Amino acid sequence: MKKGFEEDKDGKHISLTYITLDGNESPIKTHVSHGSKSRDLGDFLISEMAKQVKLSREGFKQLVLCKMGQADYEEIIKKHI
Repeated sequence: MKKGFEEDKDGKHISLTYITLDGNESPIKTHVSHGSKSRDLGDFLISEMAKQVKLSREGFKQLVLCKMGQADYEEIIKKHI
């Protein structure tokens, strides 16, 4: 959420939409489950979420681990929004 994503809960899933630094909703979205079992994301889901947010797997990991800030992320994805 600190990286500019806005949460929308719908049933069993949470949709995350990227809101740009200037406050506009972007077409970049990803989805996560909020089921009752807490678990780590496997390689497949990491790859899928990375594609959805227009990052490489490594870039996605950097974003999630807070090694990439919102301004850095937005600079990378400018060509997609």
